Amino acid sequence: MTEKKVVKGLDNLLQVGDQFPEFNLPANDGKTYNNQTYKDLFLVYFYPRADTPGCTAQACNLEQAIKEQAFTLPVLGVSGDTVEKQQKFANKFSLSFPLLADTELALAKACGVYGQKTMAGRVYDGIHRIAFVVNAENKIVEVFTKVNTKEFAQQVNEWLKSYQA
Repeated sequence: MTEKKVVKGLDNLLQVGDQFPEFNLPANDGKTYNNQTYKDLFLVYFYPRADTPGCTAQACNLEQAIKEQAFTLPVLGVSGDTVEKQQKFANKFSLSFPLLADTELALAKACGVYGQKTMAGRVYDGIHRIAFVVNAENKIVEVFTKVNTKEFAQQVNEWLKSYQA
């Protein structure tokens, strides 16, 4: 039995074994992505805002691992930013994976990653930095709640080794 992941401010975070929500969202590359886009394991990672320090570190860490062929899972990045903002972010850092524009926060809310946050003493609602690995049956097989932005690809790869063993 997998231990339930708990994150302060998030009461409805999806867990391992849950069905990943249906989605159909536009991306920076002009395409629309949905649950049928990938036929095997894929990574969906939520980030608070494009082109901010933590989000940039995380995206660039993934991109570097992809370029070095050290990361093989298909990746979908998701934030509440517009397609245009996602395009600028992807172009600025030469990101090769799609960044989805969840401007109405429907997918973020359905996954339970949108909720109360605290930064510098300020309390507000926003997207938490959380990632899901989803399988071919659209089931969640892993949830990453403690993301190290500078070593995210390595975190996922460590999990992937044990999953495939």
